[in-house]
Amino acid sequence: MSATTAAPSATATSNMKSSNELDFNIYGYDPSLVAGIIFLICFGLATLIQAGRVYRSRIWWLVVLVLGGVTEILGWVGRTWSARNVYSLDAFLLQQCCLVLAPCFFSATVYFLLGLIIRSVGRRYSLLPSRAYLWIFCLADLVAIVVQAVGGAMSAIALSDDKSSTPGSRIMLGGIVLQLACMIVFSGLAVVVWMRMRKDRSYRATPHPQAGKLTSLGWGIAIATLTIIIRGGYRSAELAEGWGGYLLQHEAYFCVLDSALMVICQGVFCFVWPNRESRDPGAVKIAETSPTSSRTVLGVWTSKSQDLDRSDEDTLKKAAALP
Repeated sequence: MSATTAAPSATATSNMKSSNELDFNIYGYDPSLVAGIIFLICFGLATLIQAGRVYRSRIWWLVVLVLGGVTEILGWVGRTWSARNVYSLDAFLLQQCCLVLAPCFFSATVYFLLGLIIRSVGRRYSLLPSRAYLWIFCLADLVAIVVQAVGGAMSAIALSDDKSSTPGSRIMLGGIVLQLACMIVFSGLAVVVWMRMRKDRSYRATPHPQAGKLTSLGWGIAIATLTIIIRGGYRSAELAEGWGGYLLQHEAYFCVLDSALMVICQGVFCFVWPNRESRDPGAVKIAETSPTSSRTVLGVWTSKSQDLDRSDEDTLKKAAALP
């Protein structure tokens, strides 16, 4: 009787193990526990700092930075878990999905900030209206997130059923390539803004009380965008090779070309932050700064001669009509 009872119990235990654990090392190496701890500390500190800055400044739309940091932390929790149990399917899927999705939140941050700068210095320097950066690129990022999530889910189901995860990986690759293409287009548009501002003699010749803030935001956007593009190129090459590829089976590439770059991407915004007045990407603060009717918009100077969005012009007219 006891032997009969023990047999189903052993079978159930075996099935439970096979559903939650792999019978091979999917990484191709033992993930570094030290690297896991280091990156958990880095992302944790950056996320805490930025959560505090969001709360103090009340710029709530920058909570996307915090969400990106939390997603990176969850990914590295899974990877650190894998360092202790390399056969855990749950640990692998946690790190795989989170570390693929986290940069989408950082991308949204640079889209917001470039739109903020364009609203501040004037529409004339940009090929697109300031709000277009938010809607077009964030919607494209949302599509990329959905595509990557679908691919990740397909890979998870395939791995749990001992089937090929290649179809899911290809779909994830499509999402990453879409995100990479969006960042390349975005960087081109940002370069156009920068070049037009440099060529505008009136802009360069006129005193600019907020030049330091504007420059720091520009550098922050440039650094973050570059890291996301490099990381996207690496991830695309990694997934294109497949699970048995050289890049996927050498942890040093992942630590340097993914996680270290994302630490820089998030970390730069621990030092670069918009003014307190920029609580809303669509908000406009009007303040007289000189007898020549120069004005402050979103805390960054712009002259009356510069072209603003139509909504900004209406706000300026209303402000001018006030006693």
